[in-house]
Amino acid sequence: SISGWRRVVGRIAVSGWRFARESFTDLRHFSLSSVATSVLHRTIPEYGVEQCGKIGGRGGPGFARLVHWTAAKAYAGWQVMRAAGLATEAIELARFLGADIESVLSRGSQFRVESVLVRVTRAHNLLNLSPTKAAVAQQSAPTQLALVMEPTPPYFFTQPTIVLDFASLYPSMMVAYNLCYSTCLGKLSTIDRQGDDRAFGVTSLSVPPGVLSALAPDLTLTPSGSLFVTDKVQQGVLPQLLGEVLLARAKVKQAAKGVEADSRVGRQLQGVQSGLKFLANFSYGYTSASGTGRMPCAEVADAIVSLGRATLERTMTMVNDELGPTHGTTVVYGDTDSLFVSFRRDGPSVSLARAFEVGREIVARGGAREP
Repeated sequence: SISGWRRVVGRIAVSGWRFARESFTDLRHFSLSSVATSVLHRTIPEYGVEQCGKIGGRGGPGFARLVHWTAAKAYAGWQVMRAAGLATEAIELARFLGADIESVLSRGSQFRVESVLVRVTRAHNLLNLSPTKAAVAQQSAPTQLALVMEPTPPYFFTQPTIVLDFASLYPSMMVAYNLCYSTCLGKLSTIDRQGDDRAFGVTSLSVPPGVLSALAPDLTLTPSGSLFVTDKVQQGVLPQLLGEVLLARAKVKQAAKGVEADSRVGRQLQGVQSGLKFLANFSYGYTSASGTGRMPCAEVADAIVSLGRATLERTMTMVNDELGPTHGTTVVYGDTDSLFVSFRRDGPSVSLARAFEVGREIVARGGAREP
């Protein structure tokens, strides 16, 4: 196997060390004994090859002790994987993606996104592009950057700090503005030019004369300069897919609240939720993987990032300029999909209850202005 795992007919071999690293990110050491101590609260001794030879080499009680230790290690490994929800999550993800379990465990994020995307595009009588490596290497690279602010000094805040997290920001931008390969008309700056300037991602795009003027009322121009038609003209494949994913995830999260997390149903719901979350979060990455991507498109990727950045900047303006004079609020930090809002140090002391009240007002105002 290219993954380094042994292949056994009728069995799926997985790396417990790898999945422990992915599931228990707060741990520093990932040997079986370390993980068992932290997760299972059990002590599994570690014996080297020489020690094993001394313990069990002469048979008798020593050999029985060695067999018992080996069985304890195997059982502990199974318990760790159960605590990580490996089997349940893999099964539910395989059902959701329509892929085999081994591929779900061993393949990367692009395979998972494409497994669903292929089925959805087929329902729309469309086909996914399959570019060559040379075409991927020659395409234009994305140019837009997410908003990342330098923290505002001083770095010790005596006033409460409100953390505004934009849930599923990039998928929400794709749904709200109908951003998709199938709805993009390319860059406005190059759409009327000839030759290589008509490049679109890893391929080319031809827009017939008169189309822009005819569709003008139903076009969206993003801050990156890309043009997209609204859903009145054509609903994009990605927006439809992600809209259903975000709605389904919200329903699954709500259903999981009334179920014990360690129960069979609870683990199944957690597996479904993980699959939905993964698909939503990696859809942008699928469009922007300009180096090794299966279907990268800088025009779509840049549009997503630029609209996400513009959303945060509009919220910053509201917090600093509109609410600042009356509430004393100021944005002290921002990163990709979150903003940190504090209160002026020279202003009156703000209680925690008041901070929550202001935070809810910011959310209400911002939500009312965004599509």
